[in-house]
Amino acid sequence: MASAIDSAIGVLDRCDQLQQDAATAIHRSCLRDGKLDGELLDGQQQGCYTLALIAAELAAARAVLGYARQVTEHPTVVSLA
Repeated sequence: MASAIDSAIGVLDRCDQLQQDAATAIHRSCLRDGKLDGELLDGQQQGCYTLALIAAELAAARAVLGYARQVTEHPTVVSLA
C-alpha cells in the first residue's frame, strides 16, 4: 500500500508543478511593461478561479494520502483516535 501512496504522491507532485507552471503563465500574460496590468488580469479571471479550485483539490488529495499513509504505517494509533 505504501508504494501506491508514494506513487500517488508523485502524481500530485507533478500536478503541483503543472499548476505552478500555469500560474506563472497567467502571471506573465498579465504583465505590461513589467508591471501587473489590471485589465489583463481581469481577462484571466476564469483561469485564476480554475487554478484556485485545482489548488484546493490538490490539498485535499494530499490530506487523504497523508491519512492513508498514517493508517498504513500506524493502524493501531489511528484506530484509537
